[in-house]
Amino acid sequence: MPVYEYKCTSCGEVADELRSMFVRDQDGTCPSCGGTTQYRISAPRSMLDPCDPGFPGNYDKWARDRDKKMKAA
Repeated sequence: MPVYEYKCTSCGEVADELRSMFVRDQDGTCPSCGGTTQYRISAPRSMLDPCDPGFPGNYDKWARDRDKKMKAA
């Protein structure tokens, strides 16, 4: 099953959920406040190769940049 991104309409929390492709557009429940979440279109995730010597630094930078963009949205 794929992972989809949802944003809470009450508190703005962004969460990822593992859901069937057939129910991805349905609203869910926020894990923080219990409010309603809406499906968001997000960039696909890719596997990073842990054998690559640059993996830890590259992944950390990517994760920080992604978090900043999520908070700004």
